[in-house]
Amino acid sequence: MARGKRSTASSDVPAAALLHRARLAARAGARARALRYYAAVIELDPNIEEAWLERAALVDDPQEVLAHLARALTLNPRNEEAHQALRAARRRAGNLPPYSGPQQPIQSMSPAPIPRPLTPLADERSQPRMPPLWAVALLGAIVLLLALTLWSDAPRTVMAALLPTDTPTPTPTFTPTPTFTPTPTPTPTFTPTPTFTPPPTHTPTPTATPTPTARPTKVPADKSKTGKWIEVDLSQQRLYAHEGQKTVLTAVVSTGTRWHPTVRGRFKIYAKYRSAPMRGPGYYLPNVPYTMYFYGSYAIHGTYWHSNFGTPMSHGCVNMKTSQAKWLFNWAPKGTLVVVHK
Repeated sequence: MARGKRSTASSDVPAAALLHRARLAARAGARARALRYYAAVIELDPNIEEAWLERAALVDDPQEVLAHLARALTLNPRNEEAHQALRAARRRAGNLPPYSGPQQPIQSMSPAPIPRPLTPLADERSQPRMPPLWAVALLGAIVLLLALTLWSDAPRTVMAALLPTDTPTPTPTFTPTPTFTPTPTPTPTFTPTPTFTPPPTHTPTPTATPTPTARPTKVPADKSKTGKWIEVDLSQQRLYAHEGQKTVLTAVVSTGTRWHPTVRGRFKIYAKYRSAPMRGPGYYLPNVPYTMYFYGSYAIHGTYWHSNFGTPMSHGCVNMKTSQAKWLFNWAPKGTLVVVHK
């Protein structure tokens, strides 16, 4: 297959590693996960034609397929595999002008927008469901009962219509003398004693990630070219430590909630503290261990105030078990790349 000048071999390590993960997920049949990884690759570097071409084979919308293939051909007009896929996609879409081949100007095609990995994708389209068997059986029983009731009443109704009916002579009805009813004596109603309700007790939320209030002594920066980088997968609540394309640590973490989401993108660790006091509205947490800031007040750090890892719990930081945070703190020098994606 003809490839353009841009390929994953010349791209940076995170994009190549994420593309590798997307291909593994596609081969394993994990279509939704593969689509998220392809979207993450395109978000990091939209000039990788393989990501557009391979993602086009997984999406369902014909217009999105055509747009992805057009973007791949824009990057590499000589890509014969993309031309063949485009011919097949146009035949499936229908109501399109005939395809004129590789000489067709790519500029006439609409470029595909970069898919956002934030949008969760379902593995299959929703299918209409048949009613459960018990509902069908219940409906049949009701219809049968109604039919039997109508059938049992039908003979009496017919006979009543055919036979003459004697009209009885009305008998005079005796009207009794009204009986005196005494007026009940009103019973006094006592006002209930009010029940004391204790005032609500304020319970601080222990899951919020605090904001640092002091800046202790920094760890010296390591400016060597180590090839180390950190990946944070928000959809899976996982953190991966890589050396090139080799994964050396996999950790279950807790990131930001829907109200306080963790930032996405490419960052670098700019400050490290072995411990730092942190405070926020209604709480104070001393000695937050092994803190590494990668963007503003967003940090990766150890956590001793909760153990509910795998669930979004923080105000945007990446909460880790303290033992794993210590290992990552000693492993990752200042300046280490951090890639956060959905």
